[in-house]
Amino acid sequence: MVQLAEIALQAASVSDMSNLDQASAIGALVDELGRCGVSGAVLAPGSRSAPLVLELASNERIACWSQIDERAAGFFALGLAKATGKPAIVCTTSGTAAVELAPAVAEAFESRIPLIVITADRPPELRDIGEGQTVDQIKLFGSMASFQELPGGNQASEQWWRSSACRAFWTALGQRQGPVHLNFPLRKPLTGQSQTLTGGRSGGLPWLERVSGSPNDASEAISNLLTNASRPIIIAGQNRRSNGRAVAAFAERLAIPLLADQLSSARKGEAAISHWDAMLRSNLWATDAKPDLILRFGDLPSSPAMREWLSSQAEDQVPIVQFDSDLSWRDPTSSTSIRIESDVETTLAKLSDFHFDPEWIAHWRRSNGVAAAALKAVIDFDSNGLSEPLIAATVHSSLSAEIPLFTAASMPIRDLDNFSTISPLGREVMANRGANGIDGTIATTAGFAAARGTPVALICGDVAFAYDLTSLSAIRESKQPILIVVIDNGGGGIFDSLPVSAEGEHYERFIATPPRLDIEVAGKPWGIDTISIGDLQQLESLLTGFGVDSEPMIVRIETSRSAQPRIRAEAWAAVDAAVSSELP
Repeated sequence: MVQLAEIALQAASVSDMSNLDQASAIGALVDELGRCGVSGAVLAPGSRSAPLVLELASNERIACWSQIDERAAGFFALGLAKATGKPAIVCTTSGTAAVELAPAVAEAFESRIPLIVITADRPPELRDIGEGQTVDQIKLFGSMASFQELPGGNQASEQWWRSSACRAFWTALGQRQGPVHLNFPLRKPLTGQSQTLTGGRSGGLPWLERVSGSPNDASEAISNLLTNASRPIIIAGQNRRSNGRAVAAFAERLAIPLLADQLSSARKGEAAISHWDAMLRSNLWATDAKPDLILRFGDLPSSPAMREWLSSQAEDQVPIVQFDSDLSWRDPTSSTSIRIESDVETTLAKLSDFHFDPEWIAHWRRSNGVAAAALKAVIDFDSNGLSEPLIAATVHSSLSAEIPLFTAASMPIRDLDNFSTISPLGREVMANRGANGIDGTIATTAGFAAARGTPVALICGDVAFAYDLTSLSAIRESKQPILIVVIDNGGGGIFDSLPVSAEGEHYERFIATPPRLDIEVAGKPWGIDTISIGDLQQLESLLTGFGVDSEPMIVRIETSRSAQPRIRAEAWAAVDAAVSSELP
């Protein structure tokens, strides 16, 4: 059964919408469940659940029934869902009241009946300290129900609450229909005046609709949207189905600007825009570049500028379509309005040609060229030696196109995204960007090279290198040429660009954590040579010469960690000035 993942709440902060108080959060959740079209709600009495019960009972879109016995309430809701084929809600208070729903949840799971179980709960600080009417309700129904712990008030935006309600509805109607458990810890005061909500989508539509079924159904839905669009955009992130080339070909065929990150395998072709992140950092340019349709493929790129821009488009009710054929709910900004659960390549192949305003893609291309020139003028010069953005761009451009490039999931992947240009043939770029950890970077690279039987290059920082140092043994085990470019900048450079870097004396030791590793001798125990370079021409020569006849090698490049945030900031400022001056 598809499981509801723990949703990272930091995504909510991307939105300009303020986080909701408890009463408003309940209002948004219930309103959206009504818009989705639940078959009804069965409400059991209780004090902790009273705000939920009263909101459900007041909603004009939701028919409600009352039951004193929670066990009966669960089966009553089961009957509603059986009769209609639509998810039914059952809502109880905390403690044994929630436990009483287990028989109905078990039946819904085994019979594949869509059920939405909403249980009120005590907040975390009142659990396991002897508070009355409190039991452990986390994953109360085990594997029989998809589970989500909802946050307390003031911890998520209205977009998040509405998206989560739709997610619960569509998960209950997923490939394996069944129960979904939403556990809602509520704090006193339980009643209160709510904020003014936006009201959701116009026309009473749910925040998130779903198109599932055949590629014919999906292509028809997309065709209807494209017919009414003149300024569409395609966003492509990391995907697990290797359909990036199909996405790139589709964007090129229809002349739609393609904003693809390095892990998408779609960053190629005439429609691809290489410096979209820098352009979207310009508030003036990003405001002017307003699409009327957004098509998303794969993960959402990690760019904060992209996420802010996408959230603003969602607030303006621009249709945002997410292709999600593996049902992974990759929507950290809670901005998706339509999910397409169909095979990407087959669906795109069925779409006819459409003609859009030619000035739209011409505008993106002109600004991309202007941004590229502005970036190059900044990163090509650094009095401290090679800049990290220039290193990333050079590694990307100088390696043979056939050589896959691995990267650590910290600053190197961001610099590759932001500063490298579009490769005519496309380049295979990979990183461990599922959990986004830096551990195992070297070992993963070695395993990939062994399976492919091909040379592979890796670019990483000194922290990621030190963290996986023992995996240098895997380099020899892979029996393939592997080139490791290590940026030796004395610690976790990514933290220098975050507010935590201003935290005083303990920052350097406990956050930046300089490894103080002698990288020049690190590979000796495994018979891997190391070379230190600080010259652009030397780096280019080494990269262009790397291939099937090479030996494994570590390339150490020392940089000034403190200088890199300044260089990047100067680059963004230069792009802002350049692209803004191009606007009418």
